[in-house]
Amino acid sequence: MKLKNCTKHLAPLGLAAFLALCSAPLTAHSSTDNPPVASGNDGAEKNEKQKEAEAQLRALLEAIMGPGSDDSDVCEPSKETAHSQKLFKKAGPDGMASLAKGPAPHEQDYEPSPAMWRLSDEDTTIYLFGTFHVLPDGLKWRTELFDQTLSEVDEIVFESREDLSPEQKAEERKALQQAIRDARGSEPISQRISPENKAKYRRLLRLAGLPFFSADRMPPILVLLGLGVASSEEEGSQRELGVETILEAEFAAAGKPISAIEDPVAVIKSLMAIEDARLITALDDGLDDWDGCFLTNPAEVSWESEHNWASGSLDEDFSEMLEDPFGKAIYEVLLVNRNRAWTGWLQERLKQPGNLMVAVGAGHMRGDDSVIRMLRDEGIEVTRLQ
Repeated sequence: MKLKNCTKHLAPLGLAAFLALCSAPLTAHSSTDNPPVASGNDGAEKNEKQKEAEAQLRALLEAIMGPGSDDSDVCEPSKETAHSQKLFKKAGPDGMASLAKGPAPHEQDYEPSPAMWRLSDEDTTIYLFGTFHVLPDGLKWRTELFDQTLSEVDEIVFESREDLSPEQKAEERKALQQAIRDARGSEPISQRISPENKAKYRRLLRLAGLPFFSADRMPPILVLLGLGVASSEEEGSQRELGVETILEAEFAAAGKPISAIEDPVAVIKSLMAIEDARLITALDDGLDDWDGCFLTNPAEVSWESEHNWASGSLDEDFSEMLEDPFGKAIYEVLLVNRNRAWTGWLQERLKQPGNLMVAVGAGHMRGDDSVIRMLRDEGIEVTRLQ
């Protein structure tokens, strides 16, 4: 899918806000989603009611999406068979189980050295470390220099933070829910895509684990980002192995301060302000190109971006992302605008004494619109350490 070409760039660009705030609204049960199976003495009666409710939902789905809303015939059997044979030939009978969980990253024939910089004045030192929010198991990225640097800082700053009090989390969630209500269109997404793609769209949501009746009424950008996250997870990347998750746990255990460089709700609001027409076009184009069979193809998974990051390479660019209006809009909102804001934040933070590390998405550190370039344009010396 062309859509995946763009969403694959979102992991290093800073999906922390989305991962922290938006997974639950897309995946949590609502009154129109399939309810959980009951247990206990009244389980049989509730199961019957559930079956009746599911039948009503199927009827409603057909009324909404029209004939052919069942996605069972979207993927041709010959394609599924060919896909399975390709996997079996590549992995062999003993490797199929591991492939089902997502392929392991290729062997690292290099010493890891993710990019890290330093900027400082007479009483302040700030280390900038480019992160990857979700990573596959087994990918090595820590170095002695990084660990030594980390031990010397008094505070760590992420894009967003999760060590909030229950009250803070509730307030954040309330603000997000209101923002989503404000951004919802008058029509569900399924009514705005082309008729020939409706069955594919429903199948795509199902494969991604996004409940149709809640996702279909979400702002399109959240669905597109949710599809990107689901694709990364199916390929084998895990949020639990992401840099921020690991470092936040370490700092929390050590009792060291953890803070955020921005408000995640504000980031999501800015994404939801992108014109819906661009997003629907991107979704339709992606569905046109998709064979309708699988969310991801394990036989074709590449860990190129992850290895580029772990090796410290900054050569990967955003040219592919900038090929269409959807990618350009995402680039401007997720990268350029935030980099400008972070540059200002870093300039102000240099006025306060202390040693800290700012660990944010690695995509913000490369290219003509990077934080590094913007800081240097402001006359601030930024030294690369690894």
